Amino acid sequence: MPSPRSDPAPAAPPAEPPSRSTAYNALLLATGTGLGHLLLVAAAPVLTRLYRPEDLGLLGLFLAYLGIVSVALSLRYDAAIPTAVSPREAALLTRGALALSAPISLFFTGVFLVLIEGSFLGYGILPPATAALMFPALFFTALFAVLRSWHVREERFRMIAGASFAQSGARALGQVVLGAAGMGWPGLLLGDLIGRISGIWRLFHAASRALADQGRGSWGVDVAGALRTYRKFPLLSVPSSVLDALAANLRIPGVAFLYGMEVAGQLALMDRVIAMPLSLVGGSMADAFHGRMASLARENPAAARRLFLRTAAGLLAVGVAPTLLLVFFGRPLFAFVFGSAWGASGEMASWLAPAALAALVVSPLSRVVFIFQGQEYKLVLDVVHLVALVAVFAACRSPLADVSDTLRWINGVEVGRYALYFLLLLRIVRRAAPGTAGGRP
Repeated sequence: MPSPRSDPAPAAPPAEPPSRSTAYNALLLATGTGLGHLLLVAAAPVLTRLYRPEDLGLLGLFLAYLGIVSVALSLRYDAAIPTAVSPREAALLTRGALALSAPISLFFTGVFLVLIEGSFLGYGILPPATAALMFPALFFTALFAVLRSWHVREERFRMIAGASFAQSGARALGQVVLGAAGMGWPGLLLGDLIGRISGIWRLFHAASRALADQGRGSWGVDVAGALRTYRKFPLLSVPSSVLDALAANLRIPGVAFLYGMEVAGQLALMDRVIAMPLSLVGGSMADAFHGRMASLARENPAAARRLFLRTAAGLLAVGVAPTLLLVFFGRPLFAFVFGSAWGASGEMASWLAPAALAALVVSPLSRVVFIFQGQEYKLVLDVVHLVALVAVFAACRSPLADVSDTLRWINGVEVGRYALYFLLLLRIVRRAAPGTAGGRP
């Protein structure tokens, strides 16, 4: 007697094939990110004619704080999602990380307001009302990071690429339109917020059914249990990531404090331009590398080591030519593209280009720390890095030091730091044994 047929369960959105190579996935991400950055590149010469260097300096202060605290908005549980040992644990971690986003964003908005009211590190120049934009900027940044990590685990790189394109395009268009409307520097902040909101709904809608299916029958205690299981991420990765982000975003507040908002604005434009290839190539490769490396680490550590070295060599090959171009022709290039008033920004790019190359090579590889549980080593390195940068700014308070001295010293610190970091990551990968991947303590 035939068994009764039941209605088939609704099919979850199909995941993209996990067998794709890391290079293919990185290319897919780079395509979406690259199209968005083409809009940003096209918008940059327009922005430099709509806004003053001081306006970009104020945006740089806002984004520097956001960049520092954004790594802690979900207590780094977003980094645990791709390396979770089971789909159910990944779903529980995702739900927990999403729940943490709003209260932590609210807390850091309060800290931002304290910086403004206390005039710390030049933040007193921002009006207190700026905090009203900081909360949504933090909250939507956290949501995007968590949902992106879920889709990295599922290897839905095409969807991530589409969301990245939507964000970049909306940001560029918003800042140009608001600048043309004469809004001044608030237009830069509002345009950036518009970009952060764009693309999130599609990521959430695509993830919601799978999250519901994997988390069916679970309760808050199950989510809390998953968060406890992966406690190494908030305990070690949050301090390390905050120190790392603080060091990475200290330049603009430090330069604003020492040399004024106009010089900080020149540096902010340089950061914006340099961030484009770093995000296009490095960010795309990082997500693809993370997904593939986590899979190999669970199944074939020897292949994981080969992937590490192959990825490093490829990134170095990609970055050498643009670095040399900036070193020798940075000032005339920036003056031609962005206007003669922005030549100093190109000179800053020539001083800091070697550090950007080092970041391009090493930053994507740093996902190894999360995959093989090497957070404690990175924490020590991050402390040393931050101390070195603070020492540079302290020494450069001397009237004998100008901005070129400061940035050249920063370049030396950054290159040395990334060289040590690469050796540390290589050691972690070489010492890894089967079964060490994942976030479990």
